[in-house]
Amino acid sequence: MKKTYTITGMTCDGCANTVKRLLSKVAGVKEANVSLAEKTAEVTHDDVPLSALKIALRGFPYEIVDRE
Repeated sequence: MKKTYTITGMTCDGCANTVKRLLSKVAGVKEANVSLAEKTAEVTHDDVPLSALKIALRGFPYEIVDRE
C-alpha cells in the first residue's frame, strides 16, 4: 500500500532527511520518500497505522497528518 501524508514542521533538507529516516525505521514500512517543497511523505507500507508513524516522529518538531 502506498499512501501520501502531510508533514508539518519541516524547514530544511535536514528535516526532510530526518523524517525519511524515522519513518523508514517503522516496522512494516518498505519505503518513505519525503518532499520538503510539498511538505509530504509518500510511504509504502504493509498496512501500518497512522498512530505508528506518529510515534516514530514523537520528540521531534514534526507531525504527520492523513491527507483526505
